[in-house]
Amino acid sequence: MTSCRAQEKRFRTAADQLRLGWVNTSEGALRVVRQAIREIWGTLAGEDLHADGPSVSSSDHTTAVAYIDAMLIHGVFTHSDAELLSVWHGLVTARRLGLVRFCGVSNFDRRRILMLEAAAVHEPVAILELEYHPWVPPATHELLRWCHSRGIALIAYGSLGGSTNRAQSQAAAAIASEHGGVTAAQVLLRWAVDRGVAVIPGAT
Repeated sequence: MTSCRAQEKRFRTAADQLRLGWVNTSEGALRVVRQAIREIWGTLAGEDLHADGPSVSSSDHTTAVAYIDAMLIHGVFTHSDAELLSVWHGLVTARRLGLVRFCGVSNFDRRRILMLEAAAVHEPVAILELEYHPWVPPATHELLRWCHSRGIALIAYGSLGGSTNRAQSQAAAAIASEHGGVTAAQVLLRWAVDRGVAVIPGAT
């Protein structure tokens, strides 16, 4: 049996194609999802990994027992709106086929989220990943409130702060000391969780 570490490495190789912005079409996005599923769980019956388009056989709907919980679009700073829309179409297609449960985005602003949702009316953005800690600008807090009002789940990366703080906040340290045996990093993670945000201490 393949080790978990080897499985993770292969999955990251496939998923990084989306994360690093190497995919910019709907066909490419769907192919990456299928590739990730194939590389981790073995086989996905009834489909051709190297097919040129998003077409899939009817057996995908009945024999696919493996899926990805969530897939996010990255590359917002390097792709055009047209490319982002095309990739979104690919992820939405994967979700409709049962290959992905939730489709989301990373570092998107309100305009781009609304752009995606307007293009696929019945496929709202489910997740937004963004940098979130006590030192983010007010606009980020406002974006978080707006997402919560629309039922969009938030995932924070850089939860311990940016390169200039790294959990070295005097306020966080003071709070930690008041709760004996708690670290400043734990205080910062709890700060985000209390605001309804899932946390990733680091993403690199």
